[in-house]
Parts: sequence; C-alpha cells; structure tokens
Amino acid sequence: MPGSIPFGGGTGEPVPAPWPSRVSVLNAEAAATGKDAKAPRSLNPKMIARLKRRCFLRLLFLALSGAIFWCLFVCGFLSYLFPAAFSRDPQAHLLDLNAPGVTAFHKLLKGLPLPRLHEKTTIDNSAVVVGVHGTVKAPYSRLVDHLLKLATLPILTGEPRYVTGDDLSVIIPVRNEEAYLPKTLKYLFETTPPERIHEVIIVDDNSDQPIQKLIEASLPEHMRKKMRFIRFDSYQGLIRGRIAGAAIATSENIFFLDGHCRPKPGWAEPLIAHLKINYRRIACPKIYDIYATTWEDVGTDGTKMMFEWTFEFGWFEDLEDEVPVLSGGILAMTKKWWLESGLYDDGMLEWGGENLEQSIRVWLCGGEIVAVQESKIGHIFSRPPKPNPGNRLVIQVQKNQKRAAKVWLDEYYNLFYKYHREVRTHQEGDTSARKRLRFEKLTCMPFQWFVEKFKTAFDRSSLLDHNFFHIQHAHTGMCLSSKKFPGFPDERLVLEPCEMKTRRQQWTVAGGGRLLANRDKKCVDAYGNQENLRAPILWKCDWNSVLQNKNANQFWQFDASFPGKLPASLNATGRIFSFQHPDATSLTGHDTLPVYRHLAVSHKARCLATEDEPEAAEKAEKAAGAGPRDVFVRWRSCDEPVVPSPPPSSPGAPPSSATAAEAGAKAPPALNAGDRMRFEPKWIYAPLSSRFGVRTLQDAERITDAAAQAYVDNPPQPVDAD
Repeated sequence: MPGSIPFGGGTGEPVPAPWPSRVSVLNAEAAATGKDAKAPRSLNPKMIARLKRRCFLRLLFLALSGAIFWCLFVCGFLSYLFPAAFSRDPQAHLLDLNAPGVTAFHKLLKGLPLPRLHEKTTIDNSAVVVGVHGTVKAPYSRLVDHLLKLATLPILTGEPRYVTGDDLSVIIPVRNEEAYLPKTLKYLFETTPPERIHEVIIVDDNSDQPIQKLIEASLPEHMRKKMRFIRFDSYQGLIRGRIAGAAIATSENIFFLDGHCRPKPGWAEPLIAHLKINYRRIACPKIYDIYATTWEDVGTDGTKMMFEWTFEFGWFEDLEDEVPVLSGGILAMTKKWWLESGLYDDGMLEWGGENLEQSIRVWLCGGEIVAVQESKIGHIFSRPPKPNPGNRLVIQVQKNQKRAAKVWLDEYYNLFYKYHREVRTHQEGDTSARKRLRFEKLTCMPFQWFVEKFKTAFDRSSLLDHNFFHIQHAHTGMCLSSKKFPGFPDERLVLEPCEMKTRRQQWTVAGGGRLLANRDKKCVDAYGNQENLRAPILWKCDWNSVLQNKNANQFWQFDASFPGKLPASLNATGRIFSFQHPDATSLTGHDTLPVYRHLAVSHKARCLATEDEPEAAEKAEKAAGAGPRDVFVRWRSCDEPVVPSPPPSSPGAPPSSATAAEAGAKAPPALNAGDRMRFEPKWIYAPLSSRFGVRTLQDAERITDAAAQAYVDNPPQPVDAD
C-alpha cells in the first residue's frame, strides 16, 4: 500500500504513515500525469565547492584566532614573570630580578649541566664561573649571581627583603668651586630624567662666596626648585660635609658627587638597578678623566682601586665587578645601609682615608661594592692645588689613615706601620666609638677575610710578605734568582747561592696559581719559543691576558710540595712548567687553578731547567759576563730526554777506555731529567693572621704602635719548607 510502513506492531499488518513520504508523492504525480517518477535532484558541484571554501575559511579564521589568543596569553604570562625581557629599558636585565617566577625558573635551570664554552670563545670581562658544570656566558652568569643573592640574603640576615625607591638624593659638598659647580649642575639635570632626581643637596663648606647666591643667579627655575642648601659657619672638611648632606636626604637612595663632574646620559638608572638587588650594596660608576677647560674626555678611566700598605691607592682592572676599594667621591648607596653601616668616621677631618675605611668596613660587615660599567661620570682630576700651610692637609690625611688602619686591619696593622713610616709619630685620636661599631654593633669579619677575598689584588701589588718564598734547585742547592747582564735590556733568570734577605730570590705564585712573580712585581716570561729555547726573562706582569689565557709566555705553574697542603702535594714533581689549556682561563680574576700535574710530565708543557751541558753553560756565562757562580736557566721540553755530553778527546783518534774513564771521572756528574727540572720551596714565612673567628674589643686592644714597632724591630724569620 503506497504511503504505508510495511512492518508495524509485530502483527504483519501495514501501518499507515503519519505523513506522506517524498516517494509516494512523486509516484502519485507520475500516475496522474502518465510520466515516470524521477529521482531526487542532486546538489550543484559549484555549490559544493563554494560550501567547502566557506568552511575552510571559517576553520582557518578560527585557528588563527585561537593561535593569536594563545600567543597573547603566553606573552602576557611571560611578561608577568619576566617583565624585563619585554622592556625597552637597556638596564632592565637587572630589574627583572624582582619579578615573580624568576627564582622558580632559576631552580629549574640550576640542576641542568651547563654548556662549556669553546676555547676560542671571547669571554666577557664580567662573566663568572657557575657551579661545577663549567663556564657560562656573562648574561646568564650575572643573573644567577644576582638570584643567589636575592635568595640567600633574607635567610642569612633574618630580615625581609628591602626594595628601595627609583630616585636619588644627590649630595654635592663644595668649597670655593664656583668655577665648576654651575656646569656640574647643568650636566646633571640635562643628562638625568626628572623622575630620577629626588633632590640635589649642596653642602657649602664655608666658601668665600656663598654658593646659594651663585646658583640662584646662574640656573633656571626648574633646576633650582629641586635644590637644598647647607652652609657651614666654619671650615669642616669634605668628610663632614658628606655626613651633613646625607643626614637631611629624604630619598631612599643617596648619591655622592663632586662639584667638578660631568655625568653622562644614562648614568642614574644602572646605579638604581643595582641598589634594588641588594640594599647593602654600594654602586660605583666608571669615572672618566676630563679636561678642566673643555670638559671633554682625556681618554683615561677606571672603576676600582687597590691600596698599598702606605694607604696610597690607584686604579686597577681585573675580570671582576667587585671593587676592593672605591674612589670615595662618587658612589651610590641606600640611605638605610648608610645609616646601618656607620656613616663616615666623624673623627676624620678634612679629607682622605675615608674611602679606605668605608671600603674595608662595608666588605667586612656584610655589604658589597660593585663596579657599574654602564654608568659613566666625567671627573676633573687636574685642578689647582688647595692651600696647604705647614703641610697641614697631608698630616691630617695621614692621621685619618692611621685611624682606619688601627680599627680595621687587625694584625696587618704591623705591615701598615712598617711601610708607612710617616704615621708613626702621629696621634690618631680616640677610636673607641669606631671599635664599638665594629665589635659590638655590627657583625664583622676579621681583615684576613678581606685578604683572602681579594687575594689577586694583593698579589698584583706584592703586598703579602708571607706569600714569598725561595725556590731552590734540587740538584745544585742554589736558588732561583734574577740578574741584569751588560748589553741585555732585561733581567734573566739564574741560579745563585741562597740568601735569605735577597729580594730578587723571593717569589710567589700569583693569579690563582698561574704566574710566578717576584718582589719587584715582575713575572717570569718565556722569552722565545720551543725552537730557539732562549732564556726566560723578568717582564711586567700581564695579569689580565694570563687570566684570560691569551698570554702563555707568562703562564707558569709550580708543582711543589708545600707544608700544610698535604696529601695533595706529596707526589709533586717540582717542575715549574707552562702550557696552553682551555681550562686555564679565569672568568673571575681570582678563581684558583689546580696544578695540572699530568701536563707537567708530558710533551704538552715546557719546563724551566738548568743547562744539561756544563761546558756549554760555562761558555755562555763567560760570553755574557756572568760570575762563576751563575747558572743560566732555560725553558726546555718537560719530556725531553737527557743526552750527557761526551768527554773531550783528541781529534782523529777514539779515546781509549782508560782515557774515557779518566775523563768521565773529571767531568761533572750529568743531570738527569728530574734533577735538571726539579725545584723546591726553601724558606717560607708564617702568615700574619689565620683567624676567621669572632673578634672582640680585647683583640682590638692588642693592636698598638708598641706591638707594631716590636714587629719592625724583630721581624718574623722564615723557616725551612721541609
């Protein structure tokens, strides 16, 4: 039956459909018209293609929308975790340490093995060694260093992390600097964003003409409104001027500046960024020397200093960002740390010595001083000298230096007293307040800690008397020395009879175990090469090139057996050898290099050795005008076999056995490789101090002029190394 469903209800009876089907309608129409029923009309292919295109475009749009959404989401999340990576601020790599997620990201990377650098890779001067996995490039290394400080400081101090502000109180003490100060202030405001300068405090140290009137007459209103003035009724000196200026500063950060400086664009932001990492940090800009007439660069600059035992100090550079001694006049620090660390010593008058006292105090008492290479300040060093009637200024500087030395140097005050003869008759005044600051208020390390931390800087200046020892040749019993010969411009290495007080026989292994230097601050230099085997000489120490593995001529290791370094040195070969190896590179300036003993007995190294042919040595001595006791030292291959020279014989006839035996008996004994190349430390000195424990006021009372004079009168004697 048309229009019905064939099965239904399980009865076999057709069940009427609830609606007419399409097929029944077509059949009915066909029966009425007498035509055959047609199949349903199919879709147009063009319509199908159009639908496919529409679906594809909609799916593509949906996919792109999803991709854009996820990109925005991921970038937004990363910018939340690491905002500095998306910042246009060139100094933002320091600011991102405050962002959430950095510490967790560092913990994720910390356990992974770090890739080693290729031996020819250029090393950034501020890179550091991280962990035991190898060396890494500077940006990541610096980040890790900062992260470790951020993570450990709250734990070590037991205090919540302190985050400082984004501006500076600039403090400028001046006296009769009307020729320089207006220009300094103009450069300061022109090169600094307004939001970075909280205030400028001018401390007028009783100038002949009041500075405030000069500034108000020469600078525009927008500069003057940020200035504050202090004027002393009597001359107080530079040190007290800075103390007074910092006392009224209202910013969380203070910046000391001289009145004859030219800040360069972008100087402020890097300093502030460093203070945010650690509020106990002092940030020092790079200081350029500029002309007093044109205020243009002279061409010299520096960021860090190191002192002598006379407390004279000068510029030096190494591979570190850490500064042993700051220059004193130009630095940034938080006011919180300025107050906590004890300001300046108000017992110091005029100027001089305050930078040394502050540098040692900050390092020993939980702070740090860093060089900020991105911050640049010009400074006029060549200015007319100040009036100095009766040498008053120099004497006051020496008194200030003695105050600092007596409070902070511990037993090393003996060396200060020994080498700085001018201070012996000066009275430093009452230092009890500064001693209470060190031993009761602050938690400070002994000065020996400072010596160990900046060992390379002390080595460069040959400051540690106890570091020097005599080097004795094992076979001859003579000591390594140096001598100047006629017609030869440089000192050459020789062997001479050992004399305890001879300075040219005193040596030290410096540069983390890389250089062999003498008391005259010169290093052994392998003048020549493997082919001509010319004698080593003494030359000016090329510290940084040796530390960066760029100057193999001055790279030397001494594989010696020293007392107190057992059992590592029990199997010492006694060789003084040089080699080229990628691991010899230093990235920090003072990381210690272990002795590569396996290279000391291989063809990869070159060793110092005496002449293996006594006749040739004797002829060379006579030709060079050397004395009969001098024995030249050559640099030879460490694994080169020794061939004893044959005894002399008449030409044309082979010597008889008796003649050969007689000649052999008269000839000096031939040196084997071990004898010819073996050196040993002979006399060594005990260090002045090895104490790293807590010091007390009772310890400070033992540091007296009388004790130092006793040290000078009866200096400690060296002892045999064995």
